[in-house]
Amino acid sequence: MNPAIDRYKALDSDIKDIFSKTLSRFVRIYSFVTQVYRMFDKDLHKFSQYAKFLLKFLPTKDADRVSVDDKILMEYYRLEKSFDGSIALKSTETGFSPIKGEAGAKKEKKETLSKIIDDVNKRFGTNFTEQDKILEQMQNDFVKDPKWSGFAASNDYSTFRLLAKKGFKDIAAQRYVENDSFFMRIFDDAEFGEYIMDRFIERLYGKLKEGYTETHGGFGAGMAAEQD
Repeated sequence: MNPAIDRYKALDSDIKDIFSKTLSRFVRIYSFVTQVYRMFDKDLHKFSQYAKFLLKFLPTKDADRVSVDDKILMEYYRLEKSFDGSIALKSTETGFSPIKGEAGAKKEKKETLSKIIDDVNKRFGTNFTEQDKILEQMQNDFVKDPKWSGFAASNDYSTFRLLAKKGFKDIAAQRYVENDSFFMRIFDDAEFGEYIMDRFIERLYGKLKEGYTETHGGFGAGMAAEQD
């Protein structure tokens, strides 16, 4: 990266701005196009990977140093004992009563899709009104594909989130033409897109897992009952 970074530093400030914006736009558009259309240009693909990596190293306007926050990976960690003692229960005269009903059960917090849109508008200053219907359409796209119910049933949320992020972008690309203004913000604004995906996938995970449990292998009656 150093030769390219040195040449970038030697440019005038206006040219730097044009270069970084153009490179960023290329990376963003190429990433979107390859999600909806298979490319066979190996050289262009290699350049897109180089360009994407170069963007991370270009100095920012207010700092002439490279941030490594998203360029490092933890390989080792150390466990340290923080407590040593007994956790035995103390006896009582009356004994311990068994837990009944739903006492102690963890209830999963669920949010409506409209609530997600309201929170997005408050946080990002947007004015989306009907996008909860778009998210509902995308959610139904996930639900109709049995592989996602299987993923939800056999994985914890962290693993499912990694799998669903790719699926989220694929389904968003399919509906991009119909809902361009909403999805343009998802692809153009990294923070906005990340926030939408996290909230959507969290709710999707609970819905898929609940439907899978109710039908012991599929959504079937569980999903039909909710739609009714």
